[in-house]
Amino acid sequence: PDGHEVSGMQRIFAADGWNAFLWQAFLQDCSEPNSWGYVGCQIAHVEAWREALAAGVEWLLVCEDDVCPIPLFDLDWVEVWAIVAREVMALAAMAEPWDLLFVGKGSSVSKEGRMITPLIVECGYNIKMHCYCISKQGMAKLLASRLPYSSIRPQDEVLAALNVQGRHPRERLREKIKQLFPAVHSFRSLCFPWWGIVFQLQHFEHHRSSELCRSAIGELGRE
Repeated sequence: PDGHEVSGMQRIFAADGWNAFLWQAFLQDCSEPNSWGYVGCQIAHVEAWREALAAGVEWLLVCEDDVCPIPLFDLDWVEVWAIVAREVMALAAMAEPWDLLFVGKGSSVSKEGRMITPLIVECGYNIKMHCYCISKQGMAKLLASRLPYSSIRPQDEVLAALNVQGRHPRERLREKIKQLFPAVHSFRSLCFPWWGIVFQLQHFEHHRSSELCRSAIGELGRE
């Protein structure tokens, strides 16, 4: 975005009550070029949705190849799967509709919504899509639109906008999403709060000197 667009984005960002301390990080994400690598990543995710929907599965867990359980929680993948499956079953028992459920994510830039279960909350705007579930209805909604087949921005930024029903502070992107995905207002994203229960290795490398990561590593005796 150019300077004029950035000013407008910042006004919308503030007016919507998004976290002012994360403005620079948000702007940095929005300035990331949409490279061929991002396009390839989007294609891989969309193909997984297509195959899962064709197979008739009720929901799909998508994990990128550099995802690990967060050390702080001392979980292995069997336990992560059990927690996720239990929460999905709880949502079904409560008749709570959902399209996307983030198992791992970035920090929420906008305020998250109400708690649905003790472990699940309504999503705010959060970058990262390294581990998430998508429901049958979520796949059907997206694949019936033109959005998955149009590379307008890195896919995690687009999904982040869907978390808030397309209300991206960048007006051009907001309008493009609405044009490509008319059902955006009915899209519902949930998440495990904070960073979720899994993380991306590159995220860990970036933050490994933080107090949180030092604490997590220390607890597991890895220092």
